[in-house]
Amino acid sequence: ISKLGKEIKKKKQELSDSTLIVIYDDHIKALNDADEAMYDWMHEFELPDQESEVEPYLIKEKVRIQKVSDMMLSSIANAQKLLDEN
Repeated sequence: ISKLGKEIKKKKQELSDSTLIVIYDDHIKALNDADEAMYDWMHEFELPDQESEVEPYLIKEKVRIQKVSDMMLSSIANAQKLLDEN
C-alpha cells in the first residue's frame, strides 16, 4: 500500500489536469484509509479473558477483518489499475 501510494503521489506531481489530480487524490485517500483500517483493527484486537467469550469474539472479528481485507484489496487493485492506465 505504501509503495503504491508513493508511486501515485509521484505521478500526480507530473499532472496538470485538475480532474486527474482529484482522481489521484481519491486513490491516495483510499489507500491511506485501508492502511489505517488495518492498523486500527490490529490495535483494537484483544481476546476476551473468559473462554466462553472467545469464539463469539473471533467470529465477530473475522467479519471485521474481512471488511478491512476487502478495503485493502480493492484500494490496491484500483491504484494499480490507475497506474497501469496512465
